[in-house]
Amino acid sequence: MVLIALPPPDASPDPIIFTVAVGSRLIRLFDPTRHWKPGPLTFNFNGPRSRFDHHRPAAPGSSSPYADDPDRGVYYAAFTLSCCLAEVFGDYRLIDRPRLNIAYPKVTRSLNLLDLCGNGAMRAGSVAALCGTADRQMSQVWARYFYEDPVFRACDGLRYHSAHNNESVVLLFERARNALRCPRSHVIAINDPLLRSEIQHIASEHNMTVLI
Repeated sequence: MVLIALPPPDASPDPIIFTVAVGSRLIRLFDPTRHWKPGPLTFNFNGPRSRFDHHRPAAPGSSSPYADDPDRGVYYAAFTLSCCLAEVFGDYRLIDRPRLNIAYPKVTRSLNLLDLCGNGAMRAGSVAALCGTADRQMSQVWARYFYEDPVFRACDGLRYHSAHNNESVVLLFERARNALRCPRSHVIAINDPLLRSEIQHIASEHNMTVLI
């Protein structure tokens, strides 16, 4: 399926908004040993790298396709641990990064997400294949469109289906930085014995192998 770069000029998006209620829990995997020392609530301001990063691209002729964009940050999370594991490890089917931590941030104000699941992508002017395309440059163009267009400007981020297991992924724009709280007690190492049984079960259900 060919994805158009942007909706036609006469498109009239009819977006679906998915609201995450106050008190809801998200789940997030992060590696605190990376050079930029991410934490459980760290938004990434260097990109665009991942599917719906809305960072502005590096200047033409730059030695790297990525650049710091202090005004645009992203935060990827999910509602289930199975979705997180599938997103991080699904390409190689090996759960093998023992330095990862799992955070369970709490939503402190309601979040309004542009819903791209089901027929949501079509109602927003795109197609459902946007959520699974391997063309990251294309999906990043759409992320910038959703972020910048007045129709979607009230959205804190996106909800879309994982290309690996079809569960819901949450992408938050930096607009939502004040909407999460995660004390240290809500962070656990991925190789903690308390999680072993759950992770083994998820791996079995998704044809993955646990090496941690």
